[in-house]
Amino acid sequence: MRKRLFGPVLLGVALGLVLVRPPAAHARTFNVPCENLTLLSVIGTVETNGEEDVVWLAESCEYTLGAAWIVDHDGGSPEGFPVTVHGRGATISGGDQHPVFVVNPTAVVSMDGVTLTGGFSAGEGGAVQNLGSLTLTDSAVSDSQARSGGGIVNYENGRLALIRSTVSGNRAEDLGAGIRNQGGRVTLIASTVSGNTATRYGSNGGGLYSAGAGARVTLANSTLYGNSSRFGAGVFSDGGAMAIHNCTLAGNQIRDGGNGGGIYVRASSVKLAYSIVADSVFEQDNGYECLLDLGGTILPSGTNLIEDGSCALADALSGDPLLGPATGAPAYYPLLPGSPAIDAGGNQYCTGRDQRGEPHRDGDRNGLVACDLGSYEAP
Repeated sequence: MRKRLFGPVLLGVALGLVLVRPPAAHARTFNVPCENLTLLSVIGTVETNGEEDVVWLAESCEYTLGAAWIVDHDGGSPEGFPVTVHGRGATISGGDQHPVFVVNPTAVVSMDGVTLTGGFSAGEGGAVQNLGSLTLTDSAVSDSQARSGGGIVNYENGRLALIRSTVSGNRAEDLGAGIRNQGGRVTLIASTVSGNTATRYGSNGGGLYSAGAGARVTLANSTLYGNSSRFGAGVFSDGGAMAIHNCTLAGNQIRDGGNGGGIYVRASSVKLAYSIVADSVFEQDNGYECLLDLGGTILPSGTNLIEDGSCALADALSGDPLLGPATGAPAYYPLLPGSPAIDAGGNQYCTGRDQRGEPHRDGDRNGLVACDLGSYEAP
């Protein structure tokens, strides 16, 4: 049976949300040694030279900035000249004093192989504030804090894509400890959002919070686990639309008598395809993995597994998905032998490959290839 590597919906969304042009032959290149002052000087030049810029950071260097790295529109076409940053395993820290990276309207940025950490904001976006177009590949956003959007805030008209990246260990007081999307467009592909904590009593969206009529979110082949908040510890959709394909939402924690351990949908719609929502942790015994509020809807595409059967989704499985311990980088939950999620999906909405890039197989050895539920394909 032939299968697509990515369904047309996912591929179209992924390409449409963040299109970063490859560096042109005339792009100006900067090789930055492991020196904070030199990086600051390069940042100043990139902001004002009216050229397409490519920045190579020193391999495995740890930079600490005295102020946020801000990328503005820098001339050229309406979207400006793009900036490409090759991290080569480098870390950029805000020293717990200020945000690390700010992308202003119409600026276009692509970063790979970099960790953005130690960010702080008294308002929104501890590490990253995106109002333009930002793509993070093989990167991490970690250990930052803000009132909301502890790791990342993505504003209206912002286009954010994370590919094989991790958002972890961030804290917010109220909305979106990992990521807050406020009316923009967000795509996560083969990425992990884990261990983010929203601390206030009324907090929403430990892993991801998305709101606004224009908000559009696509999660594919990704894992959200170990996040905590009062409502929607994994994902809280509070307006707009969201699509979740071949994802695992597991082990997220509800505090202070809240609810919706994996998914909380309020006044918005979520399309759920071939995904697992399980193993949520509740301080009380009356919590649900999935909760709908104020006309929120979940539109199932094919089979999903909701461990406690909440949200009464058509064709959904329930019960223990038999997940192994989280492993890998970005982390994922493997399916143990005998898991009901093995070969439980179809192929119409299947993403084609799992979070690790592995193809789908005949896991139950019945002669038919069908994708497993969740972000992992069993051998």
